[in-house]
Formats: sequence, structure tokens, C-alpha cells
Amino acid sequence: MPEKKLYPLINAADAKLANEPVENATLCLRGTIDPKKAGGKILVCLRGINARMEKSLVALDAGAVGMILCNDEPSGNDLVADPHLLPASQLTYKDGLAIYAYMNSTE
Repeated sequence: MPEKKLYPLINAADAKLANEPVENATLCLRGTIDPKKAGGKILVCLRGINARMEKSLVALDAGAVGMILCNDEPSGNDLVADPHLLPASQLTYKDGLAIYAYMNSTE
């Protein structure tokens, strides 16, 4: 990613393909994210069900420039250093809630 360039965040739920359930898109499951919505943005995914690395592949395939992986409640403060396929950061459950609150408060 170029220095000093800002990229918008997009909640994976807002980047879902038209016929996909919100729950599946939130988890960044394969085939749920619309590249027209996620392309050029930082995709925010929720941890759970599928592998963390798979989520980064889903983000990359959708044209996202980065990914924020927010822990689900059962994962709590557990952070794992994974070699993601694009720039990525993992957040604790509490910090993830703050990101979702921020996204819900802005356009």
C-alpha cells in the first residue's frame, strides 16, 4: 500500500453479494463478498467458522487492499500472527467492537 494514502473501511456485511446471508458475509466466507463493493477498501471481517488465512484470501479475491480481522466473543483476547495474503491486522474482541461502532457511526 502506498504511504500517506487513506483507504476506506467496509464492514464485510455491507460488502456482501446480493443473495448472500449477512451472517456468512460478516465471517468473510468464500463466495460472499462483492468485489464491486470491497475493491480498493479495507475489509473488516469477523473471526469464526472458516480459517483466518481463508478470510484474507476472500478479501484479496474481492480486491480489498487490506483486512481487519476482529475476534468474535469466544476468541476474546487471543491474537495469532498469521502470514496473511494482504496487509492485515487482528483485533481483540473489545477492540473489534470499537471498530464496528466507529463504522456504524460514520458514512
